[in-house]
Amino acid sequence: MPVADRRTLQLELVQPIEGPSFYRDWIESAHGESLNHINYLVDSVEEVYAHGKTFEAMGFPQLQNTKFGPEGGPYGAFNYIDTMKKMFVVWEPVHNAENGIGDPDVTIPPPAT
Repeated sequence: MPVADRRTLQLELVQPIEGPSFYRDWIESAHGESLNHINYLVDSVEEVYAHGKTFEAMGFPQLQNTKFGPEGGPYGAFNYIDTMKKMFVVWEPVHNAENGIGDPDVTIPPPAT
């Protein structure tokens, strides 16, 4: 996943390679190759999940969320929120404990050993 990061703006170019994924579903639906999601940073893993619950209370379901990081932490998390019907994009609250928005060299989930 190529990533361009400029402190306040990050651009991810995502290409699903194999297997089912949120990204493949997006491309194969009526959306095609287009803007998929906009993320914003929050201060903690707990906030990632709290924002998901807040969006759900407003009628926007959580599509996919996970906590990631090395065993024992520190952990990061993200949560895709389906706001397509009203905002025409998916919102993603994200927290990464130490590395800004994320490290594109990390595979989540890690490959099976």
